[in-house]
Amino acid sequence: MNFSQINVLVAIADTGSLTGAAERLSLSQSGVSQAMAALEEDLGVQLFTRGRRGAVATAVGEKIVHEARTILVGLAAIRRTADTAAGVEHGKLRLAAFPSVFSTLLPPLLRRFQELHPGIEVVALEASDAEIETWLANGTVDLGVTTAESFDATDWPLGQDDWVAVLPSSHPIALSPARAVSLTRLAKEPFVLATGGCTIHAGSLAERLGAPLEQVRIEVRDWVSAFALVREGLGVTVVPEPTLPADRRGLRVMPLKEGLHRYFGLRFSEASSANPAVPAFLNLARDAVIDRGSEAA
Repeated sequence: MNFSQINVLVAIADTGSLTGAAERLSLSQSGVSQAMAALEEDLGVQLFTRGRRGAVATAVGEKIVHEARTILVGLAAIRRTADTAAGVEHGKLRLAAFPSVFSTLLPPLLRRFQELHPGIEVVALEASDAEIETWLANGTVDLGVTTAESFDATDWPLGQDDWVAVLPSSHPIALSPARAVSLTRLAKEPFVLATGGCTIHAGSLAERLGAPLEQVRIEVRDWVSAFALVREGLGVTVVPEPTLPADRRGLRVMPLKEGLHRYFGLRFSEASSANPAVPAFLNLARDAVIDRGSEAA
């Protein structure tokens, strides 16, 4: 039994489903299912029954969930005691990130940080990565999420995602039997360039490959706008996979043959060195990265 499994156990009990627990903890549903299966195997009892009503705790499951909540309360008390000793009980943390991270990675991290450190006021700012770099340099923010072309270029790695192509479903490439398409091929097509507020985008990737975009019809910052324009047949685009819409009608999503990734991580300003809330958030982010790595394994 480990801390992650206890968190999953309580999250399933609270939300009533594996899907709800996965959303709360920012894990995949399969990761939640594997964690629960491992916990049930370790304990030798069934903790939940799965049916149309979702996940319902068994009689012994209810008792174990109660004990798990007690453990989490105790761990939170330990954290508060340590925070008081380290001076993290009160204060402010100023964090900046670009839009797509705010909609995917940061919400569960921020929620967990507030649960562990309720005395810390978190000021979260959405900005372009150029603005974030400026704010880090002048000390306007303590921490900023920035993009890079490799993990080595980040101070504190958070993760990576894949770049994928998005085409109108009626586009000749979309109708072809090909399972993937190259960015160098797409660079010749009418293009909807979506930046997401970042300097690393389809245009910069194409430049790096020596095949600059030849026909940029429209440039937008918002991913949603890009998908709407592609649906209307105004061009193709390339975006990070987590930004894809749930409704993909009228769109064909294809992997890139080049296998391009977007890396992102946390950077901290020199002015934040005396802020005890910064290492507390970094430690939480590190644990989240380790959990995602364990899930992937």
